[in-house]
Amino acid sequence: MTRKEKVAKHFQKKHLLTVSNSFYKEQLLALFDWMKICDGVADDLTTKYLGLSGQCVAEVISKQAGVISGIEEIAFLLDSKTTLVVDKHVSGDVLLRLSGNVKEILGLERIILNIIGRMSGIATYTNLFLQKIKEIPNPPLLVSTRKTPWMLLDKKAVCDGGGGTHRLSLSDFALVKNTHLFTSDSSIEKVVQKMMASGDFFEIEVGSIQQAEAVIDILEKAQYQEAAIMLDNVSPKIALEFMDKFKNHPFYEHVYIEASGEVTKDNLLLWADTGVDVISSGSLTHSAPAFNVSMLTKTPAF
Repeated sequence: MTRKEKVAKHFQKKHLLTVSNSFYKEQLLALFDWMKICDGVADDLTTKYLGLSGQCVAEVISKQAGVISGIEEIAFLLDSKTTLVVDKHVSGDVLLRLSGNVKEILGLERIILNIIGRMSGIATYTNLFLQKIKEIPNPPLLVSTRKTPWMLLDKKAVCDGGGGTHRLSLSDFALVKNTHLFTSDSSIEKVVQKMMASGDFFEIEVGSIQQAEAVIDILEKAQYQEAAIMLDNVSPKIALEFMDKFKNHPFYEHVYIEASGEVTKDNLLLWADTGVDVISSGSLTHSAPAFNVSMLTKTPAF
């Protein structure tokens, strides 16, 4: 395997973010049910007082250019949890066409638009990041963090925009952060030794190049097969100097380097030029603007 393939094995798991995966499907269904409860879909007073009934057709329309995400999710939810007929990827700006009971369609309107709007917003924003580094030869893998209010749906949207997943959950692999170090009452050497005792891939966060070099020395002495180091809040300049040196290290092929902390669209190019393997940015999910979509209703149903 190439180095990129080895990195992707741990930090890119987009193949799991599909409704055919039971873990993803369960999260999606739970989120949908929670949204319906919070929005009071079963007690929609507007359709009740207007006495709306019968069938109608509704189209979900894209009102801006960008990367669309969330269509698979909405199509699955409506097919499995409603009586609506769904036609996805219709044509042009029409992303979805729904046919069915007017009360059901109008009751779910905002939930449908929220899911597509948020996921497409994240996908579009991620793609804008990647456009910044598209000319770089051998670019790093851009991934989301765990700052994901919608959990796996946010991760899926980043992947639809061209990014990677990092961990999907705490059970993917161990990532030792400062909070663990402060509460473990152990030196960084003892912590690395405990991680190596597991025999599994793990990552450890460091706040300085000196710490990174110390971790590499420990891993090399043990001839540990595979691990990663997260450079947290280290400047691009210092990271570049470190990577230029580390690429000639005899243990380079066994340790992958992630850069994290205050990574934005404006400084991404500086980070990508450092030569790190992975760049993680919380802003992909916490700062992405919503994608502009709307719903138009027609009657009667086709």
